[in-house]
Amino acid sequence: MTALRTRSETGDISSTGTILFVCTGNICRSPFLELSLRHRLAQRSITSVAVRSAGTEALLRRPIASLMEELLAQEDIDATSFRTRQLEKHMVRSADLILTAERSHRSAVARLLPSALPRIFTVRQAARLINAAPAGSVQGTGLNPVQYLALLCASGRTINQPSGGAKDDIPDPWQQSRSTYRNVAETMKEPLDVLANAIAAHRTAPSLSRTN
Repeated sequence: MTALRTRSETGDISSTGTILFVCTGNICRSPFLELSLRHRLAQRSITSVAVRSAGTEALLRRPIASLMEELLAQEDIDATSFRTRQLEKHMVRSADLILTAERSHRSAVARLLPSALPRIFTVRQAARLINAAPAGSVQGTGLNPVQYLALLCASGRTINQPSGGAKDDIPDPWQQSRSTYRNVAETMKEPLDVLANAIAAHRTAPSLSRTN
């Protein structure tokens, strides 16, 4: 296998791994993903991974959609302080892994910063690639957990069903029914669990974990 370069090899590494979720308005899907993953990581005693979100067409400083806020509250996740952000190049540049709601968002992020393409996946695509990755498919030391996941996903792009078509997209519930919001939220929970479990597993692997 061709060696995959990491940002740590080029001296561009932050003190913590960073995941950036992206959707259109940063008002429904990406804030749900951000807050839910942060919650799942905290439940696993992981607080050093930065989790953020932004929108390709965000209205700035808006709260999360009320129905999505209700769904988060049912899991004891407080979204009252959340405010929307517009996606900017520096956010992409500083993220170790960029996960989008839809394939169109993946393309938009890549246009903003083409060099980030190896780190950009849809959320559902990333979960599928992580689940399908064979043991030992990524080798490396000094990686934070998020860099490791990015390389794990990149390694599977050409061998593990790299594109799932429309199945890689999370539908947009904006201004739709309560049941639609609930169904979309349920769609996001499985890939969130995959991400949280993979980060936790990397953190506890002696041969791969970074010294804190």
